Amino acid sequence: MTTPPPARPASPWPGSQYAVRHRWQLDTVSTLAEGAAALRGVADELVAASDAGWWLTEPVRNGHLLAERASRRRRPAQPTAAPAAEQAPRLSGWRLRLVDEPAGPGDAVLDVAAAPQTAVVRWDGARLVQVDGPALPDALTAELQRQHVRTGPVRRRWAVARARVGPSCDLVADGSALRVHAVEDGRLVRTLEALSFLHAADRATTLRAAAAAYRRLADVTDRMAAVGGRFDGIDDGLLHVAYGRR
Repeated sequence: MTTPPPARPASPWPGSQYAVRHRWQLDTVSTLAEGAAALRGVADELVAASDAGWWLTEPVRNGHLLAERASRRRRPAQPTAAPAAEQAPRLSGWRLRLVDEPAGPGDAVLDVAAAPQTAVVRWDGARLVQVDGPALPDALTAELQRQHVRTGPVRRRWAVARARVGPSCDLVADGSALRVHAVEDGRLVRTLEALSFLHAADRATTLRAAAAAYRRLADVTDRMAAVGGRFDGIDDGLLHVAYGRR
């Protein structure tokens, strides 16, 4: 008896051309756990497509994924060896956000004196200098110096609000209204963050690299949930995460 050749992996997509935009696929989720599972489901679909012989015809951009595979007559009768796992595209550097919001009736207002566990910096006319709070890591201080553009009068104080997960941070002006930040236990923290599903796989040149990008975003979603984040909605490819009291 002869052993039949192994079947080709099943394709998740029909035909020989496929186009999709990864933007709405998370619209039905209602928890961060569901969001992470949906992201891993998208990644699994892309890996299955790669195994079935699909390839990207151009890098992913703004969630647009265009793929092809050989026509039926040109497909190999037996599956080829699966390619090695690929890394997700390198993330773009984070962008410093300056927050200086005029306060309205009923708004909470930042008083840096009430946030002793928060690093405070000011512009001295030539550079940012730390004037209060726990010492910032040298690498973060250097990045703040690189990104900062002078805003407001010399010697005005700015509190450093670091992301709950990841390297990014905001500078919030003393006296600014607090709309997406709060002071908790003497520390200025973000109360709302957003993860971009729409741009998560931008610049990926292979299906497996795009899959790795969506798995990376799923891991970040899990980490946010682990530090107290909760689902706060989906809007135009953005997964919103809230912290603090409901």
